[in-house]
Amino acid sequence: MRHKRWTEGTRRGTGDKRPRESFPALAQKTVCHRVVVARNLQGFDSRRLHYYFRKKPSLIDIFHIVNYEIWVLLKPLDVVVSVKAAVLGSSGWTMASMATALGLDTAQVFRATRNAAAARLLVAEPGKGRVEYRAHRAALIELLVHGIKYMMVPVRGGMTRGLATAHAAPVMTKHIVAGTDPSPVWPTPEGTVRGEAFEPLHRCVPIAARADERFYAAMALVDAIRGGRARDRALAIKLLPEVLRADTE
Repeated sequence: MRHKRWTEGTRRGTGDKRPRESFPALAQKTVCHRVVVARNLQGFDSRRLHYYFRKKPSLIDIFHIVNYEIWVLLKPLDVVVSVKAAVLGSSGWTMASMATALGLDTAQVFRATRNAAAARLLVAEPGKGRVEYRAHRAALIELLVHGIKYMMVPVRGGMTRGLATAHAAPVMTKHIVAGTDPSPVWPTPEGTVRGEAFEPLHRCVPIAARADERFYAAMALVDAIRGGRARDRALAIKLLPEVLRADTE
């Protein structure tokens, strides 16, 4: 979601300025771009905004917005798409192929890709007739190592059957010996491990992980960083760049 705050505007083609509360362009831009308008603007009357919403676009003056700020609210699917793009590497992928790989709708992948690009987790590169996206692995790893455990805290549940994740995943068990505690698992009917339910970043992760071993390893390491112990987090941070192929940049 994009959050924009307008600070000053001038009528296009002229030099006159109008008070902040008389900006019909604020309402117009809000409708067109579906953004959330900050309610803490000084001198702005929310009743005027409601009035402008009811007016037809032909009756709204066009303003040139001078200064604005943008905030991007990352969602779990945005991170999942970024990780999948990093795993795919230099191989070109489309919205349709990404949606098929994750078992999602193309519109969901399109929104997630756009949000990830706004957060600089993906880099847009103009291609032949379309825009291609590639993962910004350095920024993605920085987010996963330092921010993901605070932004997307895992939700745990009771004992269930599912797909092993975090320190119980194969990518981790090669280096450490699991303890006697129940293994964290993504709940799924196709799972073969019984353990403690560990909610994935998105519902598409268990299905997509079964079809892509490297993506499975990457998401398991992300879960180890999100909800693992200090030893598990340290090992996951060490293995993550290799799994995401960050050494190839």
